[in-house]
Amino acid sequence: MDYQDIVDYAVDHTWVNITYDKCLKYAKKRRNQIVNIIKSKVDEYYFNDIYFTDLIAWQNEYTIPQSNTTDWGVLLIERLEAKLKSTDDYRSLLKSQTKPWYATDYISDKEYNPFYQIRWGSIFIYPTPTENITNGLRIEAKTNLPDITTSSIEADMYGEHTELRDFIQLIADWVVVDLYASTRNYTDKQYAEAEYNTSIQEMIKTIWGRSNIVWYETQPDLSHLE
Repeated sequence: MDYQDIVDYAVDHTWVNITYDKCLKYAKKRRNQIVNIIKSKVDEYYFNDIYFTDLIAWQNEYTIPQSNTTDWGVLLIERLEAKLKSTDDYRSLLKSQTKPWYATDYISDKEYNPFYQIRWGSIFIYPTPTENITNGLRIEAKTNLPDITTSSIEADMYGEHTELRDFIQLIADWVVVDLYASTRNYTDKQYAEAEYNTSIQEMIKTIWGRSNIVWYETQPDLSHLE
């Protein structure tokens, strides 16, 4: 189900006339809310990913990957590791809030423990690397999924999580709720919400089952959906 299929489905079920452009805000919001439900009710690390970046000699600033229409982006850095020499293993870098006056003061790792800072959408690492190192920076992070656009296809909806393509229908079902609300059709909105909430619970059970978690022993709290 591509993005335009989602809109067509919602329009067919509600008889609400809306363009693909105007409906985009609903689809974006609802896809992201489904992602947040999976994080909170199944596994907060479900959408974590690992990025690798080459280190450049005498360069200590590295841009944080951002999501766009095709790529994931960093939402929150959980752990950052670096090889400060090509012969090194990865070492964890501590996060520091202290702003150095001169980057060159941090070249020698004999005097300073490696650390990093986040400023202006970039990672600054110290000591400054003194050689080029392929995949020298390893970033483990919570991620943002690629943005949904009017030309998004099915593969774009949940990024590389192909196992979630079974649940693209949920985005369409929630857009149905939004379209009913937009016309103040609260009776049909209520029925649509009830069907959606049932489907969400089934989704959570399914994902938990695929993760080899025993549902009846560790059932998540679904009270917010009732």
